[in-house]
Amino acid sequence: MARNQRKYNTEYKVQAVKLSNEIGSSKAAVELRMPVDTLYGWVKAAKEGRLDIGGRAHTPQTAMSLAEELNSKATLEVVGRDQPDQRLYLSKDQESLVWVLDHAENELWKQPPDPVLEAVAKIVSADNREWEGSPTELAQAIQTDMAVNRLTKHLNVNASRLLEEHQVRYENKTKHAGRRIRLTYMMVEAPAFEVIE
Repeated sequence: MARNQRKYNTEYKVQAVKLSNEIGSSKAAVELRMPVDTLYGWVKAAKEGRLDIGGRAHTPQTAMSLAEELNSKATLEVVGRDQPDQRLYLSKDQESLVWVLDHAENELWKQPPDPVLEAVAKIVSADNREWEGSPTELAQAIQTDMAVNRLTKHLNVNASRLLEEHQVRYENKTKHAGRRIRLTYMMVEAPAFEVIE
C-alpha cells in the first residue's frame, strides 16, 4: 500500500533543524506538523555534517518555506436554511494565532438540474402543448426506471419548479378510471409595451 510522503527542500530542513535546536525536536515537530522521527533524522544528519545548517538565527515564523505549510489560509462554506449561502475567506494571524476574516462572497443558491423534470418537460412543447395519461404511461414516456409511485410523488413535490423552470403545468387527478396525469405547456408571452416618443 503506497503512502503519501511529503517532499521537503533543503532550506526547509535547515530551518526545521534550527527551530529544533532552539525549542526542542518534539515541540518543533508539533509546530511544523511533521513526524518527529523525520526531524530527528535531519538533526542527526546536521550533527554528522551531512546537512549544512550554517550559523543563521532562526525564529518559528521563518521555519516554513511555503505558505501552505503554515496553514495560514482557510475557506469556509456557510450553507443553511435561515441564512444566505456564502463563502468566507480567512487568514491566520501568526503572532496571535487568531483567524481573521479577509472577505466574504455571497452566492445565490441554485438547485442542481433535475433530470426527471427535464425529461418530463421534453414530452410537451409549443408544438405538442398537452399530454395526458396514467403514471405508468408517463414513466414509460420518459423512459425511467423510477418506481411509478416515487415518480408521482417527485412530480407532486416539484410541480412549482416544473412550471417555473420549464413552463409545464402538472396536474394529478383521480378519476373513475384511475389516476390521470396531465402536462400542459404554458406559453410565456413577452410583455406588451408601447414606445412613446
